Amino acid sequence: MTAASTSQGNRRAGPRRSPAAGERQRDAERSRQALLTAALDEFSLKGFAGARVAEIAERAGVSGPALFPGDP
Repeated sequence: MTAASTSQGNRRAGPRRSPAAGERQRDAERSRQALLTAALDEFSLKGFAGARVAEIAERAGVSGPALFPGDP
């Protein structure tokens, strides 16, 4: 095993490929479901006024900007 292969773990060397359209759609649906579940949990625990977007995103495992895809 070379130093380069150990620093990257088990990942393949070379350029990263873009996901196919179907893979992107599945990821988007998975993120959407995770966000809906996280939001329901946050609203149930803290109420509408007490829930925070950052906490919902963290609970769902997505970045904050993922919640607002149209914002620059």
